[in-house]
Amino acid sequence: MVAVRQWHLVGPWYRWNSDEDPGRERTSRPVVQKYAESDPVAAFLKDPQHSLRYLDEDRIQSSRRKIYLDTHSRFYLVVCALHCDGPGFPKVTRDQVCEAGFVVRKRRTQVPDEIRPNVEKLLHGMAWERARIKRLDAKRKRLSPSVGAMAAVLDGLIGDARDAGRRSAEQKYSERLARSRQNLNDLIDRYGATSEVSAWYATGPGSGVWRSLDEELPEAVEET
Repeated sequence: MVAVRQWHLVGPWYRWNSDEDPGRERTSRPVVQKYAESDPVAAFLKDPQHSLRYLDEDRIQSSRRKIYLDTHSRFYLVVCALHCDGPGFPKVTRDQVCEAGFVVRKRRTQVPDEIRPNVEKLLHGMAWERARIKRLDAKRKRLSPSVGAMAAVLDGLIGDARDAGRRSAEQKYSERLARSRQNLNDLIDRYGATSEVSAWYATGPGSGVWRSLDEELPEAVEET
């Protein structure tokens, strides 16, 4: 009897960091890489790991990513890998895949006008707390040891102090984030909210419309 195993659509191998986080390859997400070239596929095939870094200008409220049009010399690729949930986490070969593609979805939550300012304030604060936690984590991973026995001892002492400070700060930001999330949930539970998911459908080259998934949608999708 042949065992049936699930497939996992995950991020590319160079984003796994499996040495620091064992098992990360199975939970990683596809990534959106940014380029200045109008032919990002050629640049990707030349060097998959090379792409532009995301800057503060690429984000809204410090956490939500903003996608620019090609008129701003910005182009994007969704990069992922398909693996089988088996020993060694092997790749899925192309001949096993019948069809592959992506869909674009937008989730929009509507809240009553009387609580909108409070909700926006809470969401803005939560975005900043997430950004702070992420920066602390990035600083921890960038720490590199010095060379030599004495330097190693000093690195250990300094590193312990830095780690303690970062852990304390991270705990503080995490507690703030949890309180804000609870306050947001309390508001939503008290006043209510509605959520709508929309799909992007192409109407022509470089153009399209958002349509609610509750509507009757055409079967055709844009292929690239």
